[in-house]
Amino acid sequence: DTVLKNESISLFGQIDWRFADRWALDLGVRRSEDSQEYTRLAIPGPPPPGCFPCTTDLESSETTGRLGVKFFVNDDVMLYATGSRGYKAGGINLDPRLPNYHPETNEVMELGWKTTLADGRLRLNGAAFYSEYDGIQLSSLTAVGTPPILLPNTLNAAPAEIIGVELE
Repeated sequence: DTVLKNESISLFGQIDWRFADRWALDLGVRRSEDSQEYTRLAIPGPPPPGCFPCTTDLESSETTGRLGVKFFVNDDVMLYATGSRGYKAGGINLDPRLPNYHPETNEVMELGWKTTLADGRLRLNGAAFYSEYDGIQLSSLTAVGTPPILLPNTLNAAPAEIIGVELE
């Protein structure tokens, strides 16, 4: 048996400002605050010393944002550039013998275009992007206890970069 208490509170705002005939600016900000408390009344195998019931709590918070600029070539073609930062809260693994995991963050830069062609019958969009991840949350099976039992375990992986293009 487990008693789970999760609370996530976010506040988000975005402003889109067309500051000239062909130019626009987008600005967005989000504040996220997350808390978790897990109380385990039963776990597979014997609990760690001094742990019954086993209660673990964790808090994480982050302010993230987005900044973008758009250039309207004409009514059918728009070019854009954006930079943003994303966040996923850290968490608690269900078995108290496994460590908590930290938040995951992602910073992204993107350049692209959006078009409407052939009198509105065709849309052609494309982008190039670069993403930098820190603390990617991955799940794996981990041997826990004696005799060992394979249990799901979320952990933070090494930083990663992704570079790509897309065409739709």
